[in-house]
Amino acid sequence: MPQFDQITFFNQIFWLTFFFISFYFIILKNYLPKLSSALKTRKKKLLLGNQTTSGFNKEQLDISNSSNLLIESILADLRINLSEIGNDGTKWFDFQFQGVSLLPSTFYKNHWSFNSFNSFSLTALNLLTLKSLNKTFIKTL
Repeated sequence: MPQFDQITFFNQIFWLTFFFISFYFIILKNYLPKLSSALKTRKKKLLLGNQTTSGFNKEQLDISNSSNLLIESILADLRINLSEIGNDGTKWFDFQFQGVSLLPSTFYKNHWSFNSFNSFSLTALNLLTLKSLNKTFIKTL
């Protein structure tokens, strides 16, 4: 068999070893450093990108939490203000009803209606407004 010929066998092994070792050192000295630096650069960029993304995610969560707290505080203030308005409305209605009950009994018994109640309220409000206007006018003099 010609491939196992002892005369050419040494030459084939020598040239195979020579080309293999030279190819190995060329790859080891030229291509592997470039490849490893490219992989390290890619890894650093990915880590930096992930850190930036996590920073953005953290900032987004902080903004979301602060906006939720702001909305909760606004709703709490609104709830308090609405309850105060309801209490003030109840007090005003009680005051107006007391004013109607203080009317002369003949007017209260015979002519009581919602229109008379409104006209009485408007008259009382106008009198209060005129009093405050007169006070401010006198203060300016």
